[in-house]
Amino acid sequence: LLTLDIQRALLAAGCSLKDASAYNVQFVQGRPRFIDVSSIESPERVDLWSALGQFGRMFLFPLLLCRYHGWDLRSYFVANLGGRSPEQIL
Repeated sequence: LLTLDIQRALLAAGCSLKDASAYNVQFVQGRPRFIDVSSIESPERVDLWSALGQFGRMFLFPLLLCRYHGWDLRSYFVANLGGRSPEQIL
């Protein structure tokens, strides 16, 4: 995933993404583009990713629900623009 690739490259430079919203990635001619450069920060600690929970809600949980429960990914964000909590998907 593009978000993880960007996070890994930023960590190597001592930076990090402060959020991991799915809306930070847009597709241009079928290719993902990261559009929110204001999400890049120089955190005090790079061993903790403050956006990990949001990454789960916006990327990981939808994929798990699709794979194991047959959810339609298009409907995942309709009622919850910020993603769903672990309690909502269990």
